[in-house]
Amino acid sequence: MIKIVKRMLRRCEDPFLALLEYRNTVTEGLSTSPAQRIIGKATRSALPEKAPVPTELERLSSAQKDEKRMQQQSKYNKGARELRPLRVGEPVFLRDYRKHRSEWKEARVVQQLTGRSYSVQVEDDLLRRNRRELRPASVEQCEELPVAVTDNTETTASTPSTAEPPENPVPVRRSGRQRQKPQ
Repeated sequence: MIKIVKRMLRRCEDPFLALLEYRNTVTEGLSTSPAQRIIGKATRSALPEKAPVPTELERLSSAQKDEKRMQQQSKYNKGARELRPLRVGEPVFLRDYRKHRSEWKEARVVQQLTGRSYSVQVEDDLLRRNRRELRPASVEQCEELPVAVTDNTETTASTPSTAEPPENPVPVRRSGRQRQKPQ
């Protein structure tokens, strides 16, 4: 082996490339190269090589792949549960990321935007949050927050408010920047 390496280093222009190719060469009597035994996969080489052996997943048929995917999905969702949908005007606690720390604030649901996405009003801001970031709160837990309804009318939980909300409140992103309408 030492004789082979010395001869290789004498003949080549780049000794590092020569050592790389030597490490990628399959050892006689074994089906793997030294690089494959150490790293667990073949390293890149300047020499052309035969097509790689397909992996187990590549050899499966589409029906078998679907079955395997369903098994993985069922194991992943084993402990998961569906969260109940929130109603418009319902008091909630939400995670507020605007000040670079995660804290729970009181808010009210203004609108359900998609299946899991809600528009909520926190103080004077209108934010969009995923359902998992909203926790339902009982009315006793929540302060007297104004409830913004989608038809731009405002009611309160117990007493009417004297402050009027803006005509069309601009939703605020988590970063605190206001959302721009597309042009």
